[in-house]
Amino acid sequence: MGTHQRIFRTVQWQLHTQRLLGTLGGMVGAIALGIGSPGMASESIPSIQVNAGFSGTTVHSGVATAGTDHTCGELSRTYDLNLAEDHDALRVRVDNGPLVLLVRDPSGEEYCIKSSNGLAEMEGYWVQGQYSIQVGRRTGTAQNVPFNLTVSAQ
Repeated sequence: MGTHQRIFRTVQWQLHTQRLLGTLGGMVGAIALGIGSPGMASESIPSIQVNAGFSGTTVHSGVATAGTDHTCGELSRTYDLNLAEDHDALRVRVDNGPLVLLVRDPSGEEYCIKSSNGLAEMEGYWVQGQYSIQVGRRTGTAQNVPFNLTVSAQ
C-alpha cells in the first residue's frame, strides 16, 4: 500500500468514525436533499468532469446559504464530480469561511469535513466513479458565505 493510499485510508477511518456519530435524522435529511429541497428545485447540479491524465486545477465559485440541515451542517450547494480513472493524489477543497464539505463516494460512504481556519479539504487517493460534493455553512452561521470549490491534482 502506497503512502497516498495509507493517508487516504487514515482520513477515511477518521471520517468514518465521525459519520457513525451522525443521527438517523441527518441521514434522512441527506436523502431528502438528494431528491430535492426548497430553493434548489430550479437549479441544475453542476458537473465537474475529471478526465484521464488530469493534472490541473478547476475552480467553481458559489455562495453557501441557509440549506438543508444535516449532521455535517446546512448544505446548500451540490456538485457532481465524475472521475474517469483512479487518482493517486487528488484534492477537493472549499475555502473562505465557516464552511462544511460533504463528500459522498461512489459506494455511498459520506465524509464530513468542517473548515479549520477557513479551509475544508479532502485529499489523497480517489477511486474512479461519480461523487456527490455538497458545500454548506456550519450550523448556526447567520450570514451567507461565498466560497471557491477547487479540484486539483497534487
